Amino acid sequence: MMPTNRVAKITKANVRKFLDTAAPGQRLSEEASPLSLKKTAKSAQWLVVKKLDGRTRTFTPKAADGTVIQDTVRVWTPEQARKWAIGVVGDIAQGRDPVPTKAAKPTVPTFRGGGRGAPSLDFHVES
Repeated sequence: MMPTNRVAKITKANVRKFLDTAAPGQRLSEEASPLSLKKTAKSAQWLVVKKLDGRTRTFTPKAADGTVIQDTVRVWTPEQARKWAIGVVGDIAQGRDPVPTKAAKPTVPTFRGGGRGAPSLDFHVES
């Protein structure tokens, strides 16, 4: 059975109650806000769920080096998480992707060894 999501105002008291009673995978969110809190087996994570380029995307707080900040509910208050969410939504509204894309794929074909039915590639060296 899939855990249900809870909709309530995100306050310190409601977050404490949610952390004490929620099952892993369950989310706490506000009615008209992209900010939500997801409980995992060992921690809880602030999230922003928003449509971007026609796809629903989930954004998580990242450190300066790009790694995901674990257990953000212990680090940030609901007010701090709300400010972060406003920044993410602002980036999206200005046409910026809040998460930088990975390095572009190489344009020169490379040999990766094909399996059955894979197209045959000639070895290519660009000088």
